Amino acid sequence: MLVMTLKEEGPDYNHMSMDRVGGQQGLLWVDNNYHAMHHVYPHNFFSSFTNVFDLIFGTGCQIESRHFLVTGASGAFGSAMVQKLEKLGGIVETAKSGVDFSAGNYDDMRDKLARADVLILAHGAKSDDCWNANFVTFRDLTELFTEMGKTRLAPPEVWALGSEVEFHGDMGMDELKAYSASKRAFAAVAGRYYRSDALIYRHIVPSSFTSAMGKGAMSAATAVNISLFFIRRSFKYVPVTFTGLAFLNYFRFRFQKGQPDQLKPAE
Repeated sequence: MLVMTLKEEGPDYNHMSMDRVGGQQGLLWVDNNYHAMHHVYPHNFFSSFTNVFDLIFGTGCQIESRHFLVTGASGAFGSAMVQKLEKLGGIVETAKSGVDFSAGNYDDMRDKLARADVLILAHGAKSDDCWNANFVTFRDLTELFTEMGKTRLAPPEVWALGSEVEFHGDMGMDELKAYSASKRAFAAVAGRYYRSDALIYRHIVPSSFTSAMGKGAMSAATAVNISLFFIRRSFKYVPVTFTGLAFLNYFRFRFQKGQPDQLKPAE
């Protein structure tokens, strides 16, 4: 901090003027983008040099009074997320795939996106039309929300539900091929959002949880509670796991390369 203060010839590095708060915000070491969030949300983001305080007390993400738009709210994870956010004081609106939006059709989402501070993508499919459900709509909604949020003081924020299948793939199982291809394709695109300054992007990677798709290692409510534990401590990659695969997946997610937009749906 002393070196940065000398470099800037005296002004406090974390209180310099900026046109817009950036989405790239440090986790352990607080930068000016991170500390600027405290001036937007005074009841959170208290850390000003290292992030120890916010990591301990879970004050690294504002929930109360923020506007959340949740897709897939009729599903296990989405419904549990809605209930938890409302309990914490969040203002929640929902959007349904196939009703409010579909691949290539997002006009009905614009008003809802304009009202949202945070977009939570929790819809998806494991067998029918996986490509559009897990890749195309995730990508398109994220990019539309980011584009609409360019003029905001604070960057738009997106939380997207991934899967440990990003790490282990389809394991030779025919029933997982389309699902795995779609999830891996979005994860490759999401890596760009994760590194972008235009938005705050959080990638949630859970172990299997109990839902309409089948029984899992944890309940959806547990998956949501673990997710919010990390998110409220400013984590952008959010491992929700009993198996540990989500931790290993971080390296694949963070450093993978490729052109996922050019991929084709699995046959």
